[in-house]
Amino acid sequence: MRTPLTSAQVAIWFSQRLHPEVPDNLVHYVDVRGKIDEVRLAHAIRGAARETGISTVGFIESDGWPYQVARPASEVEVQIVDLRKLPDPYVAAQRWMNADRTRPVDIVRDDLVTAAILRIGDDRVLWYSRVHHLVADPFVVAALLRRAAEIYSADKRDEAPIPSAWSAAHSAVDAEYDYCGSAAYSRDSEYWTEQLHDAAEPISLAGRSAEPSLDTVRIQGTVPAAVNARIAYRSEQLGTTIAIVVAAAFTAYQLRATTSDDPLVSLQVAARPTMLLRRSPGVLSNVIPLRSRITASTPVRSAIRAVAEATIGALSHQRYRRDDIIRELGLVSDSAGDFGPVLNFALNESTVDIGGTRFDVHELAGGLVNDLKVTLRSDANDNLVIEFEANPRLYSHTEVESHHVRFLAFLEQFITAADFTHIGALRGFGPNLQLVR
Repeated sequence: MRTPLTSAQVAIWFSQRLHPEVPDNLVHYVDVRGKIDEVRLAHAIRGAARETGISTVGFIESDGWPYQVARPASEVEVQIVDLRKLPDPYVAAQRWMNADRTRPVDIVRDDLVTAAILRIGDDRVLWYSRVHHLVADPFVVAALLRRAAEIYSADKRDEAPIPSAWSAAHSAVDAEYDYCGSAAYSRDSEYWTEQLHDAAEPISLAGRSAEPSLDTVRIQGTVPAAVNARIAYRSEQLGTTIAIVVAAAFTAYQLRATTSDDPLVSLQVAARPTMLLRRSPGVLSNVIPLRSRITASTPVRSAIRAVAEATIGALSHQRYRRDDIIRELGLVSDSAGDFGPVLNFALNESTVDIGGTRFDVHELAGGLVNDLKVTLRSDANDNLVIEFEANPRLYSHTEVESHHVRFLAFLEQFITAADFTHIGALRGFGPNLQLVR
C-alpha cells in the first residue's frame, strides 16, 4: 500500500530529482575507544533501526508524484571492516566513509540506510551511519544513534534495554494531515504574515546564491573556557539560554557584516512541539525565519532579549513549512530558499553514552547546505563548539575560516560589553570585513 509523503519529504524528493549528483544524506560517525564487541554493536544498530521502521521505508513515483511504500521486511546492512593492517587505519577509514558519503544514491532502488563498524585499532572503532534525509530527519537520526548505544550498553550488562519511545500508532503523515486542517495552522499562517509582511529580502554573507554542492567547507572551533563562562553568566542573568545568547551575537554579526539594517537568519527546528510528535518517526524538520528587528542602535542587553522573544515566537509556530512562508510572502533570498544563514542548535545531540562513557558524534553531512550553516554543539568534555559549514560555490575555505575567526572575536566582545552598549558601538569591520580592534 502506498502512502503520501510529508511536505518535508516532498521537498527533498524533488530537490533530489533536480540534483541527483548531490545525495541529501545525514552522515555521522562515533570514534569509540575501548573494548567493543562488533557483533553486539551491529545487533544494536539493527535493533534501533527496526524500532523506528526506517529499514522498511521505500519510495515509488506514480504519474510524476512520489509516494512512500513498505519494503519487504529487511534489516539494515551493517558492514564490519577491519583496517588495522593498513599503514594508516584512521586515514583509510576517513577515505572509506567519504567514498560512501559521496556515492550517488538512487532514491527508488538503493538502500537508504546503511551502517558500518570500521576497526582501526585493537581498542578503537569508528561507528559509521548514513541515513538518507527522505527516510529520517536530524531529530530521528540523533535519537537512532542514542538508542543503538542504549541497546548495546544494556546487552553488555546482560539486561533488557528500556522500552522504545517510538510510537507507530500516529505517523508523521497523519500528524501533518491533522495539523493542516486545524486552527493552529491558520494561526501559524497569520503569525508569519504579521512577522514578515514588511521584512527586507534575506541577505547572505556571500551576497549571492548558488546550487548546493556535494562537498562543503567546514570550520569548527572550541569556545575558550572564559568566553563560555561569560556566555553562561549572560544567559543566567537574563533568564535565557546559551543558544539564545550565541544566536543574538550571530544576528548582530550578520547586521554588522552585511548591508542589512533588519537582519534575518534561519533557524533549523525539529517541528515536533508535542510529545506525540517527538515519538513519531519520519521527516518533519523545518527551517523557519528568525526576525528580531535589532538595529545598530540596539543595546546588547536588549538585543539578547529581542532574539529570545523572537525565538519563543518562532518556535511556537515552527510547524508552518518554510516553502509555504516563502511562497505566500513572495520572498526572494540570496540563500537559495533559506532566510539567511541557518542556525542549528545541537547541544543535546552531539554525544552518545556507551557503557557509561560519552563519545562525540561527528557529523560528516547534515543535509544540503545552500549557503552557510552555523551549528552550536557541546562535546563529550562539555566544551562549547561552534562550527561554520558553507557551500563552496559561495565561499572559499579562506573566507569561511575568516568569518569563523571574526565571529568568535565578535562573540567575545558582544558578551563582555556593558549592557547598554549599542551594537553599532562594538568594534566593527573594515573594508575587507576584518575586525577593527
